[in-house]
Amino acid sequence: MMPATTVMIVSVVSELDVVVRVPGPGPDVFTFTADQTRIPNDGQTKVTFTAMLNDENVTSSAKIFKDGMPFDGHTFSSLKPGGYKFRAEYDDMASREIMIIVDMMPPLLISVNKSVQLLKPGSAAGQFIFTVTRDGVDITDKCTFQNILDGTKLPNNVFTTKTAGTYQFFAYITAHGNAVDRHRSDNISVGLGYEPLISTVFDPNRTLHKKVAVFVFTATWCGPCTALKDALKNLGYMQPHLTTINIYGSERTTTAVAENSLGGRLKTQVEPRFNVGTLPTAILDFRAKQGGRANEYVDDYVGYPAKTGIMVQSKINGSKLDFTVTVGAQEAGTYYLGAIMVEDNVIAPQNGKSSYNHTDVVRVMASSTINGDLLGTMARGETKIKTHSIAIPAKCKKENLSVFVYTLYKNTNGEFIIANSVKAPANGTAGFAYMD
Repeated sequence: MMPATTVMIVSVVSELDVVVRVPGPGPDVFTFTADQTRIPNDGQTKVTFTAMLNDENVTSSAKIFKDGMPFDGHTFSSLKPGGYKFRAEYDDMASREIMIIVDMMPPLLISVNKSVQLLKPGSAAGQFIFTVTRDGVDITDKCTFQNILDGTKLPNNVFTTKTAGTYQFFAYITAHGNAVDRHRSDNISVGLGYEPLISTVFDPNRTLHKKVAVFVFTATWCGPCTALKDALKNLGYMQPHLTTINIYGSERTTTAVAENSLGGRLKTQVEPRFNVGTLPTAILDFRAKQGGRANEYVDDYVGYPAKTGIMVQSKINGSKLDFTVTVGAQEAGTYYLGAIMVEDNVIAPQNGKSSYNHTDVVRVMASSTINGDLLGTMARGETKIKTHSIAIPAKCKKENLSVFVYTLYKNTNGEFIIANSVKAPANGTAGFAYMD
């Protein structure tokens, strides 16, 4: 009887196949292969491993190791790019390593035809058309588009709405799913706003246009204040729905935006209700206080009823700004009237910047307090007229002046709430604004 032959031969059957022959009674061939050695990091594309003993598939019995640690299963996918080493063992046989490379996929780039749309009341709905590319290739038809706010998915790449506001979407490759840990685009924001129809006649039967009043307590030395100011300026689609007033009540030195103590007085007047301890602090319609991200909450207040319409006619007479306010009540109630002279294009330092364009800077209060003066009880459809005359500070540039006017009422808790607001340029008119 001849002794058994002992042979160990290592050879490469193909680019992916590693063959090991081990000592034993016969020339058994154990192979460990992968159907591919490069995959994208999409978490979906899989490498399938196969272990064979001669002609017998022993994958289910073989032990597979990844980077030296036991690996469960015989397929591999990954979201993490890099190189991964795999090998297999069966009985006393061991394969050589197979290197699997997981490549970083180019990002999904989402774009939109128009990020901001301003429509006239009665216009067709706003329409936003999204496009997605990867590595310069248009893959829009392979993607699903999802609304971040409510999770709804668009039927295609077009979003249509008649409702003013900010909307955020992201795209993902439909075949891969929309899980957060899988590949998807960055978020993209679109905004829809309506430019009101202006009239000098008050009509309680028309839909009044609502403007959200944002009182921003700020300072030239405050870094986050700069970011909020810029964010509010950049709410392009919301500009027809927004009035802002910047109150510098915490200046450490005398600057062009803090010529008097009015900012400090206004800050003191709201302290009992709104804590203005940190800057920036923004008070929206006297309903709520927000911090440095107040721009993200403006949409939430557009839907409140305007209750009143406001028309302002102003004229500069020498060193005074004279203006007449007409208030029309769409809803019966007791109302108050506030008015503040503001100045735009004030060049002054801002958090290290020697030259920053400050807008809507508080200059002179025409009403006695920030909560306004009693206008009186008004029936639906009734109008009331008030006249004011404000001395213009010597350092103000008359051509940059405006008057910020707002109406208020008291809620069931006795708290002042702003019903509507408007900003009228000096030597100009801001008429009643309607949505129909």
